[in-house]
Amino acid sequence: MSGPDFSDEDVQENIATVVQGIEQFVAAGQNPEASALLEQLIPVIAHGIDFVEQAGEVGLFSGLALACARLSRLEDAKNYAGRAIIENPDDLLAHALLAPEARISIARALIHHQRHDLARDLLKTLGMTGQSSEGEFYLELLDFYDTQKALARNLTPSLVGGDSRPTLISLVIWGEAFIEKCLAFDLSSLLAPGNIPAMASEGGVILDVFTAEADQELLLNHAVFKTVARFADVRVTCIPDTLLEHPKNESTPDPDRWCVAGAQYCSAIAARQLDADLVFVGAGNIYSESYLSGAKQHIEDGIGCVVTTAIRAEEDAMVENLALFREAGSNHIEIDSGDLLAYSVENMSKQFFDSFIQSNPTTVGHDPVAVFFRTDEGFCSHTFQLNPAMISSDLLPDDFVFDFHTADARFLAEIVDGRDAEALIKVIEEPIGDIAVLKLEPAGSGKSYGEFPVTPGECAKAGLKLCDRETDISYFLWAFRQRFSVDCGDQVVILPESDLSEEQTVEEIMELFEAGIQDTVNRIRFYSGAYR
Repeated sequence: MSGPDFSDEDVQENIATVVQGIEQFVAAGQNPEASALLEQLIPVIAHGIDFVEQAGEVGLFSGLALACARLSRLEDAKNYAGRAIIENPDDLLAHALLAPEARISIARALIHHQRHDLARDLLKTLGMTGQSSEGEFYLELLDFYDTQKALARNLTPSLVGGDSRPTLISLVIWGEAFIEKCLAFDLSSLLAPGNIPAMASEGGVILDVFTAEADQELLLNHAVFKTVARFADVRVTCIPDTLLEHPKNESTPDPDRWCVAGAQYCSAIAARQLDADLVFVGAGNIYSESYLSGAKQHIEDGIGCVVTTAIRAEEDAMVENLALFREAGSNHIEIDSGDLLAYSVENMSKQFFDSFIQSNPTTVGHDPVAVFFRTDEGFCSHTFQLNPAMISSDLLPDDFVFDFHTADARFLAEIVDGRDAEALIKVIEEPIGDIAVLKLEPAGSGKSYGEFPVTPGECAKAGLKLCDRETDISYFLWAFRQRFSVDCGDQVVILPESDLSEEQTVEEIMELFEAGIQDTVNRIRFYSGAYR
C-alpha cells in the first residue's frame, strides 16, 4: 500500500485536505469513494501503529477517526470512532481510539436505542481487552431481565371473578428505608376502600414485586403487606445483589435506575400477558382514597392511559398528620384529594421552588424537564415527564425491547408509538376529585447531578434527551403542552414571583425543542444504524 508523497512540512495540511475530501464523499453517501481515498492516506496516518499497518483492511470510520486524531480534531475522532464501533463492535482500531468509559457510554446508548445484541458484542469485546470490567454489570443486567421477560411471557391468567379486567401493580423496592416508607405511605394509602380493595372486588389484583433477597422477609412479613396480600395475588422476584449493590461510578452513575426500569418493563409484559391494566408504585407517595377506582373508570370508558402529575410536599410532618386519616388499629390510610392538597400547600417542598422559570434563572440539581409558573390562584406546571396513574392492557404491546428508561421517562412515548396521544391519554389537570397523588420529599434530600439553569433552552434540551425513537418526538411535543394547575388559596403568597408569561414561555420552549429535532433525529439514526 503506497500513499501520497507528503513532505514533513506540509504533511498536516495534506492530511487535512484528504480528510476533507473523504468527509465530502461521506456526506454525499459515497462511501466506496471515501474508502478508496482513505486507502491512500492509511500509510501516512498509521505510521508507527503496528496492528493498523499490518491490517489487511481498515474500516472507513475508524480510519477517518485516526486521521482526525492526527489532526488533533479529537471530538470528531471520538464521534467517528463511535460510529465505527457501532457498525463493527470488533473494530480494534475504533476500540483503541476510545477510552473504556466512552465505549461503555456507547453501549448504554445502544441499549436505550434497543440494540441489545450490538451492545452485548461491544461490551464483550471491551471485557476481552482487559481494560475494564465495568461492562459486566450491563451484560448481567441484560441477561437477568431477558430471563424475567421470558418468564412473564409464559404466565397463565388466573380465573378471577368480576366484570373488569384485573389490575397489575408493579412495585420495585429494596433497602430497609425505602421499604418502610413504601409500607407507611404507598401501600397504606392504596389499602383505602377505593383502591386495592375496590380493584380486588371488580377484577382481581396482581402485585408484581421486584426486591432484594435480603429484603423479602421484611416486606412480606409486615402487617401492611400481609393486608395487601389478602386482596392480591403476589408475585415476588429477587434482583441479584450484584446488580443492586453495583457501585456508582463514571461508567455506571445510575445502576439503581437501570434495575428499576428493567423490572417495570417486565411488569408491563406480565400485565399484557395476563390482560391486566397496569399501575406503577414507588416509595414515598400517598394516593387519594379513590385513586385506582377513579383511574379504572376512565380505562373502562375506553381511555388508553390516565396520567397526572404529583403534587410535592415535605415529608417530616406527614406521619403525625396521617393520624387524622387512619383508624385506630387499621393498616390503611383514607385521605381524599382535598386533604392531600391542603397538606401540600401547608408543607410545600422547598426543592421545587427553584423550578419556577424566571428571567433571572435559578439552577436545579437535575435536567429541568418541568417548569413552573405562579398563577393568581397558585401555580401551574408543564412537564415532559407525565406520571401514568393506570395504563390499559389494550395499550400495551405484545412485546417490548427494553430501553431501560423508567416509567417516568419515556415509557409512555414507547407505547404510544407515534399515534395521537390526545386520543389515547386522559390528563388529570388538577389534583381535585378522585385521582391525586402526593410525593413526599425529606427535607434536603434532593439528589443533585450538577447545576442546570432553569431556562427555555435547557428545558427544551432536557426534553430532547428523552427521545430515543423518532416516534418519541411527537409524544413529547404533546406532553409538554399539557397544563397542570394547583390552587394554593391564601398560601399563594409564599410562591416565587413569576415575571415570564406562561403562554409565551411554553411556546418558546416548544420552538427551541422543534429547532433541535433534526440533531435529535441524527442522534437516533446514529445509534439505530439508520444513519448513513
